[in-house]
Amino acid sequence: MEHNHLIIGLGGSGGKIIRNLRKTVERNRDVEGNSPSDARFEYLYVDTSTDELDKHDEWRVLGKDIELARSQYVINTASNVRPVLDDPASFPGLRDWIEPRSIFDFVKPGIAGAAQRRKLGRLVFAQNAAQFVKAVEDRMRVLEEGPGRKGVTIHIVCGLAGGTGSGSIVDAVALIRNKYPEADLHRILIYALLPEKDSKRVRNVAGFSNYYANGYGALAELNAMAVGQYHPPSVLDGSPMNHDTYFNGCYLVNNVNEHHLQFDIDTELPRIVSEFIFQKTLNKQWEGLGRAKKGENDIKNFESEDDIGKARAKLFLSFGVERIVVPEQEIKEYLAYGFAEQATRQLMFNNFRQGEGYADEPVQKDWGSEARKPDVIQKLLLSDAHLMLETGILEDDARNAMWKPAREYWKQIVSRLAPEIRVDPTLEQTTWVHALSSRLAKVFDETYRTMGGVRKFYEIKANARLEMARHVSRQIEKQLFSDWKIGTHSLIQLRQFIDALVNMLDERLEVFNEELTKGPANEAAIQARIDELNAQFNKVGFLGKHLTDKRGGLFTEIATSIRISSRCARCSKVSALRAV
Repeated sequence: MEHNHLIIGLGGSGGKIIRNLRKTVERNRDVEGNSPSDARFEYLYVDTSTDELDKHDEWRVLGKDIELARSQYVINTASNVRPVLDDPASFPGLRDWIEPRSIFDFVKPGIAGAAQRRKLGRLVFAQNAAQFVKAVEDRMRVLEEGPGRKGVTIHIVCGLAGGTGSGSIVDAVALIRNKYPEADLHRILIYALLPEKDSKRVRNVAGFSNYYANGYGALAELNAMAVGQYHPPSVLDGSPMNHDTYFNGCYLVNNVNEHHLQFDIDTELPRIVSEFIFQKTLNKQWEGLGRAKKGENDIKNFESEDDIGKARAKLFLSFGVERIVVPEQEIKEYLAYGFAEQATRQLMFNNFRQGEGYADEPVQKDWGSEARKPDVIQKLLLSDAHLMLETGILEDDARNAMWKPAREYWKQIVSRLAPEIRVDPTLEQTTWVHALSSRLAKVFDETYRTMGGVRKFYEIKANARLEMARHVSRQIEKQLFSDWKIGTHSLIQLRQFIDALVNMLDERLEVFNEELTKGPANEAAIQARIDELNAQFNKVGFLGKHLTDKRGGLFTEIATSIRISSRCARCSKVSALRAV
C-alpha cells in the first residue's frame, strides 16, 4: 500500500472533507505528535469561493490550528470569466464547448461561487487550469521528494450536486492523468457525494435548480471516460487526451442508508468520508474492502449494449452509509445502560447468577441468625460487653487500659486483698471477713475505674447515653455503608439485616429487663450464701483454728464466692443495665 496520499477537494463538499480529514489525522497523533502509520498526506483545495476557508473556528481541533497553507488551496472566482466569454477564440481549450455563451448571461461581477451551474463551474476551472496543474505538481513534488517515495494515491473528493464539484471533476481527472499517465504508479480514486434525496435545494425562488441534473451529467461523463467513449480535450490548449484508464475507482456516496435513514450532507457525510479515507490508508489488512474492489472495480470488463458497445464501467463502488456509519453513540448508550442496570441490580439485590449476571430479586438468607453472630454484634458495638460498659464504646473509653469486665476486675481485687488480710498481723482471724468486706466496699464506693465508685461511674455514663448511642449508630452506618460500597451486601439485604438487628435488640432488651427484675433475688441469694459461710467461719473452735486451719479454708471459700458472684460484681452489672 502506498504511503503517499494527495487529497484534492473540489468545491465546498471537497473542502469540508479535507477539513474533517485533517481533524481526524490530528486526533490520532500520539502525545509526541507522531502518526500511527507511515502514511503521508498532502492537500489541495480548489473552489470558486472562500466560504469554507473563512470558517476559521472550524479549522481547529484539540486547540490546534489546522488551516491550509497558502500553497494548498486555489480560489478561482466566477466573476473573472467575462474576458473568456467576450473572446473565446483566444482560449483554445474552451472554445469547442463554450457555446452557446448566452447561458452565462446571468454572470455578474461579484457573483458567489458557480451558482450551482455545472457549465459555469467547468468554465471557471478551465480558465484557471494552468494554475491547478502547477499546484498539483507542487504537492506531488513534496510527497515524492526523497529516495523510495515514488508513487502517490490521488484522492479526489467532491460533491456532484453543486456547480464547482460537478463542473470540474471530469477535467481535473483528465488533466491529472495526462500529467501522470502511469495508472499503477499514480492511482486516482474519486469520492463523489451524490445529490441527497428530497433536497430542499432543488427548488428555489427562481424555479427548479440544476441540483440533480449536475450529478447526472457528471456521472454520465465519468462513466463515458471509464468505458473509453469520451476523451475530454485538454482545457489548457485544446489538445486531445486519450488514456485507457483515467481513474482507478469511484466511490459514490449517498446520504440514505438501507434502512432509509438520512444523514446530513453538510456535517455528517463529510466526516464519514474523511474517516473512510483515513482508515483505508492506514488499514493494510482490510480484506473486505479488497474483495469489494476486486468484485466491482473491474477496469478491463464493461457492460455493453448492442447499439453503442461499451456502455457501463465497473469502476464504481456504491458507498452505502451503513458500511461506514458505526452507531457509536447508540453502542455506548446500550453498553452504558447494560452496565448501569447490572450495577443497579448489584447495589439493590447483590444476587449474581452464573451466566446471567445480577438478577432483579434478592438473595434468600436467614438474617436473624446473621444479626446474632458474635463477631457481627461485636463489630457493631452491640455486644453485652459494650452495652454493659465492660468494654468502652466511645473512643477514649475503648483506649482506657483501666477498663476491665466486672468479673475480671473484682477477681483481681479479691485475689489481691484476701492474701494481704491473711498475713496482716494486726488483724484477728475473726475480723478477716469484715476487713475484706470493708475494703471491697471502699473500692466499690470510691475507687472503681477512678471515677468515684461504681454508682458514680454509671451515673456519669448514664448522662452520656445519647453520645454513646450516636457513636454506636455511626459505627453501624459506617459498617453497613462499607458493606454496600464494596458489594458485600445490597440495599435490600441491608434493609433486611437492619430489620433483623432491630428485632434482636428488642429481644435482648426484654432479657435485660428480666435480669433487672431478678437482680434483687439473685443478690439476696448470694448474700445469704456469704452469711452462711460467715457464720461457719465465726463458729470455728480451738481445734479447727490451730490444728486444721478450718477458718483459713472458710475464708478462702468466702473470698472465692465474693470473687465469682460477689455483691460487687452483681451490683456493677445491675447498675450497667440501668444505665443502658
